[in-house]
Amino acid sequence: MPELFYKPGALRVVKKFTAVEITEYKNVLAEIKQFPDGGKFLKGSLKGLRKWKYKVRSIPYRIVYLFENNTITIIAVGKRKDFYELLK
Repeated sequence: MPELFYKPGALRVVKKFTAVEITEYKNVLAEIKQFPDGGKFLKGSLKGLRKWKYKVRSIPYRIVYLFENNTITIIAVGKRKDFYELLK
């Protein structure tokens, strides 16, 4: 199973999640660990990174991560609204 690391900004966001958000996030994170190649590649200035989409109470969320050398680095996590603009 790949090792998991966080960029400081992503970890700050996760620490602010509610209990419901944390539960769903942990489920999605388990899927990513099991299938790290399952995320879709991003394009443009974010080329090389992968995204994973999920929902919490009908609100779309995104996880952007880098998978290389059996290591997953979580770059950003958050609600879809304005997510990519903030990521750039």
